[in-house]
Amino acid sequence: MTADLQTGILVGMIILARVSTFLAVIPLASAARVPQSIRAYLALGLAMTLTPILFDAVAPKVRTATGADLLVLLGAEILIGLFLGFLLRLFFLALLFVAEVISQIIGYTGMSTPGIIENELMAPLTNLIAILSMVMMFAYDVHHLFIKHILWSYSHLPVGVALTADASSDWLRETITRVFSAVVPLSAPFLVYAVVCNALVGMANRLVPQVPIQLVTGPAILFGGLIVAVLVLAVGVDQIIQSFAGSIVVGR
Repeated sequence: MTADLQTGILVGMIILARVSTFLAVIPLASAARVPQSIRAYLALGLAMTLTPILFDAVAPKVRTATGADLLVLLGAEILIGLFLGFLLRLFFLALLFVAEVISQIIGYTGMSTPGIIENELMAPLTNLIAILSMVMMFAYDVHHLFIKHILWSYSHLPVGVALTADASSDWLRETITRVFSAVVPLSAPFLVYAVVCNALVGMANRLVPQVPIQLVTGPAILFGGLIVAVLVLAVGVDQIIQSFAGSIVVGR
């Protein structure tokens, strides 16, 4: 094996380490319904595409590295890929959490179904919000921004540069702030709806204690909550996806 061929293979492995772990965590590619083989093909194809672009920047690090240094580089690239993917995944984790809270508020939790994104049982409304958000991500071409984001990462976190605690904590704090700013407004209408409904049910329970108010008002609260969901979910999820797309920093 010639030195140039060996260098090319090692460069591809280094790039694949960051790309594969990044794709294993980010939304869409890491969904429970996506087969493992598809994820592997996506990671391999993206790494092969980026290798000629990043070869000149990564090759000097590979040529001067020994066996132990290569293992350190691989470990650092895996950690960087996981961290970058986790920052983007926080949006979907928060969105799923809020969707479960909304389902609890309106009482739509009787029939849990297998999750679309996470491999666990979720309320039907949660799965509906997850599907809606994934469709909007494709509509806004957010999947293209993932590729730009991984390219951006090589300019701000080059191969051989470790992810420091200060930088990671700053990025994590900024991402959590954006997540809360984007997700909390989606739950606000349902929280107001829950307060009003509970106040009315409490008043009715005190005025007519002989009637089982909870049994009578349960279907009405569920129906009203579904109406609120129809009115606000599309706009709320749209704003969250736009904020998510804006958080995928490119060229900053």
